[in-house]
Amino acid sequence: MARVSMAPPNELEFVLAPAPGDVLSAEMKELADAALVAMEEGRSGDAINMFNELVVNLPTCSDCYYNLAVAYFNEERYDDAVGAFQQTVQLAPSNSDAYTGLANIYNIQQKYDLAAEAGAKAAELGGAGGAGAGSQALFNQGVILWNSGDFAGAKTQFEAAIAADPTIALAHYQLGMANLNLGMVPEARQAFEGYLQAAPDGEKSAEVNGFLQELPQ
Repeated sequence: MARVSMAPPNELEFVLAPAPGDVLSAEMKELADAALVAMEEGRSGDAINMFNELVVNLPTCSDCYYNLAVAYFNEERYDDAVGAFQQTVQLAPSNSDAYTGLANIYNIQQKYDLAAEAGAKAAELGGAGGAGAGSQALFNQGVILWNSGDFAGAKTQFEAAIAADPTIALAHYQLGMANLNLGMVPEARQAFEGYLQAAPDGEKSAEVNGFLQELPQ
């Protein structure tokens, strides 16, 4: 079975705000700026050191923990990333991106039950935050179910992602693949045609055109 990858978690810009017990200083602001620059330049190891110093001094900074988690993810330190994402949602329970990050890691680790649980929470929170956020979380849920071999469940999630945002080309592609695995050829054709509408020159366009030539009308 072909394995599908989810997008890596995004880095977040953040505003340091003082909270009871936190000491916000010019030094901390400078350190935060330097950590973000390190992330943007791909120096994840340096960013990890800086964000760890930030969370020691600003233990209620949820965005500090989130970016620390992303830096760990970039270094493939997945267990450390899980811990930082979990700390993020403890401090900011409505942070859908952190749940998406957890779902991504659990998917990589083939912990599909945990991935599905985190992905469902991300979809719930993302839907509340806007159609774009919800659609990405729904797509991620589909990826998790696809990787676990649940093609029917994946189909449902890809359909929901497309309903929320028809421009997600890969959702159309994966819906087509799910339909093929379920023996639903006309539905597969329709999904592949949807991919070409969303991304005529996309990375899967040659493959999709090949499918459309081979599949019966």
